[in-house]
Amino acid sequence: MAGHLADVMDEHCLVDEALAVDLLLWDSDDQHLRDVADVYYSPVLWDLRRISSDGRDVLVAHMRSRADAELSSTNPRRAGRAYYNLAQTLNALGRTAEAVDCLGVALAYDPGYANRDYFFRERGGFQWSLDRYAAAADDYQSALHVGADPSEVTPLLADALLYAGRYERALSVLAGWSPTGHDLDRLAALDILAVGELIRVTDVVEQNRRAATTEEIAAADDDTTMLIELLRGTDALDPRIWIQLIGDSPTLSRTVLVALVSLNSGLAWAIATATAVEHTDAVQASLDTVHHIVDSAVRLTRDGEYTEAIEQVLVDADREFANRVRTIVYERMQALRDRPPPHTTRVIVDLPDMVDGPQGNAGP
Repeated sequence: MAGHLADVMDEHCLVDEALAVDLLLWDSDDQHLRDVADVYYSPVLWDLRRISSDGRDVLVAHMRSRADAELSSTNPRRAGRAYYNLAQTLNALGRTAEAVDCLGVALAYDPGYANRDYFFRERGGFQWSLDRYAAAADDYQSALHVGADPSEVTPLLADALLYAGRYERALSVLAGWSPTGHDLDRLAALDILAVGELIRVTDVVEQNRRAATTEEIAAADDDTTMLIELLRGTDALDPRIWIQLIGDSPTLSRTVLVALVSLNSGLAWAIATATAVEHTDAVQASLDTVHHIVDSAVRLTRDGEYTEAIEQVLVDADREFANRVRTIVYERMQALRDRPPPHTTRVIVDLPDMVDGPQGNAGP
């Protein structure tokens, strides 16, 4: 019954009502009622943006109190699941460092998470967002070890290794990769281009990255040798230095590299798009590569920023070329609208009448 009511609340966006039920039941001394509260929590987690700032603080406080209460349970796995669900909420609220800590507690009280690939897949994503790239790579490797889907996790592992400064290792992880139709094919294909160019130009296979100062970049000016030495001695992923190296003759691999390390820059992705279309024949880049760039741009930039940047890049372009770029971009964006989101959020639910353990309810 609770599951059906939760579905109705979700369908009709009754987030406040679902939250009220949660707050009431989580405070119960009856563990079964606390479990029922988790069923009602799914629509809340999926739509936290509808809750006020004060309401979010109240939510976290109740979830933390419930998780602490489970520590005295005769079944320590209950505390593990409660802390796992708390971690999901904290991450959704942007409190990711706290979320990682809660996942550590969850693992301590429910060692079964060590055998669940989604646990490491999710924690790896949390670590990456905190710039803890080496830790993210370790988690992705653990996810693969316990059976994660390689088509999803291998590109994430390679990307984490790239940002951890382990360039050669990132490339070797992708050496046996082939497209599977997964959304993250785009990341793997673009990383192969970018990391190959990085190693070819700098000869750096691993480094402890440090940001170059503005003064160091200014001193190198547009001297190619000095810029490459600066990449070797500071951060071989520094987009500011690579932009200097691109100059007036952009290549596909370098513009892709800049777009990847600039992450959310609509302009960087727009330049990479136009370059890919322009150089398709010259470098035998397939239309798939252009599509990977468009897909990444749509995923990583704010609404409208990428298309505005495309128009900016095409201002002085030949009319025929500009129309070709627009056609490819907008047709691809139209095709992307029906794609499922690339991320899944779970809450773990224990139903009182279940004896076989928890079920993961996947959010949209």
